[in-house]
Amino acid sequence: MIRLCDRIDSLNADDVKKELQGIVEKEAQAGAIVLDAADLYYISSAGLRVILLLCETVKCPVSMIHVAEEIYDILERTGLTAVLKVERAD
Repeated sequence: MIRLCDRIDSLNADDVKKELQGIVEKEAQAGAIVLDAADLYYISSAGLRVILLLCETVKCPVSMIHVAEEIYDILERTGLTAVLKVERAD
Protein backbone atom coordinates (compact mmCIF):
# COMPACT_ATOMS: atom_id res chain seq x y z
CA MET A 1 0.00 0.00 0.00
CA ILE A 2 1.25 3.47 -0.93
CA ARG A 3 0.22 6.40 1.27
CA LEU A 4 -0.57 9.70 -0.39
CA CYS A 5 -0.15 12.61 2.02
CA ASP A 6 -1.18 16.24 2.27
CA ARG A 7 -1.45 17.50 -1.30
CA ILE A 8 -0.34 16.72 -4.82
CA ASP A 9 -0.05 19.84 -6.93
CA SER A 10 2.24 21.51 -9.46
CA LEU A 11 4.83 22.21 -6.76
CA ASN A 12 5.39 18.57 -5.84
CA ALA A 13 3.89 16.47 -8.66
CA ASP A 14 7.28 15.64 -10.20
CA ASP A 15 8.64 14.53 -6.82
CA VAL A 16 5.54 12.40 -6.16
CA LYS A 17 5.86 10.85 -9.63
CA LYS A 18 9.51 9.94 -9.00
CA GLU A 19 8.70 8.47 -5.58
CA LEU A 20 5.84 6.43 -7.02
CA GLN A 21 8.03 5.08 -9.81
CA GLY A 22 10.47 3.76 -7.22
CA ILE A 23 7.76 2.09 -5.15
CA VAL A 24 5.45 0.86 -7.91
CA GLU A 25 7.67 -1.93 -9.18
CA LYS A 26 7.59 -3.67 -5.79
CA GLU A 27 3.86 -3.16 -5.41
CA ALA A 28 3.10 -4.34 -8.95
CA GLN A 29 4.87 -7.62 -8.26
CA ALA A 30 2.27 -8.23 -5.55
CA GLY A 31 -0.39 -8.09 -8.29
CA ALA A 32 -2.08 -4.79 -7.46
CA ILE A 33 -1.30 -1.22 -6.49
CA VAL A 34 -3.30 0.37 -3.68
CA LEU A 35 -3.05 4.11 -3.06
CA ASP A 36 -4.20 5.11 0.42
CA ALA A 37 -5.59 8.64 0.26
CA ALA A 38 -6.66 8.92 3.91
CA ASP A 39 -4.18 11.78 4.46
CA LEU A 40 -4.60 13.42 1.05
CA TYR A 41 -6.62 16.61 1.24
CA TYR A 42 -5.91 18.28 -2.12
CA ILE A 43 -5.09 17.17 -5.65
CA SER A 44 -4.62 19.49 -8.63
CA SER A 45 -4.60 18.69 -12.32
CA ALA A 46 -0.87 18.00 -12.02
CA GLY A 47 -1.64 15.42 -9.34
CA LEU A 48 -4.38 13.87 -11.45
CA ARG A 49 -1.87 13.53 -14.27
CA VAL A 50 0.53 11.66 -11.97
CA ILE A 51 -2.24 9.20 -11.02
CA LEU A 52 -3.33 8.79 -14.65
CA LEU A 53 0.24 8.13 -15.83
CA LEU A 54 0.63 5.56 -13.08
CA CYS A 55 -2.53 3.76 -14.22
CA GLU A 56 -1.36 3.78 -17.83
CA THR A 57 2.14 2.46 -17.14
CA VAL A 58 1.53 -0.44 -14.76
CA LYS A 59 0.33 -3.84 -15.85
CA CYS A 60 -1.84 -4.51 -12.79
CA PRO A 61 -4.99 -3.08 -11.22
CA VAL A 62 -4.70 0.26 -9.41
CA SER A 63 -7.10 1.32 -6.68
CA MET A 64 -7.38 4.30 -4.38
CA ILE A 65 -8.89 3.87 -0.92
CA HIS A 66 -10.03 6.19 1.89
CA VAL A 67 -10.76 9.00 -0.56
CA ALA A 68 -12.31 12.16 0.86
CA GLU A 69 -15.60 13.23 -0.70
CA GLU A 70 -14.09 16.38 -2.27
CA ILE A 71 -11.32 14.40 -3.94
CA TYR A 72 -13.73 11.67 -5.03
CA ASP A 73 -15.83 14.33 -6.78
CA ILE A 74 -12.74 15.54 -8.67
CA LEU A 75 -11.78 12.00 -9.66
CA GLU A 76 -15.32 11.31 -10.84
CA ARG A 77 -15.66 14.54 -12.84
CA THR A 78 -12.36 13.95 -14.60
CA GLY A 79 -13.20 10.35 -15.46
CA LEU A 80 -10.52 8.73 -13.32
CA THR A 81 -13.10 6.60 -11.52
CA ALA A 82 -13.44 4.72 -14.81
CA VAL A 83 -9.69 4.06 -14.91
CA LEU A 84 -9.09 2.99 -11.33
CA LYS A 85 -11.18 1.59 -8.52
CA VAL A 86 -11.94 4.33 -5.98
CA GLU A 87 -13.31 3.75 -2.50
CA ARG A 88 -14.63 6.69 -0.50
CA ALA A 89 -13.61 7.29 3.08
CA ASP A 90 -16.14 6.29 5.73
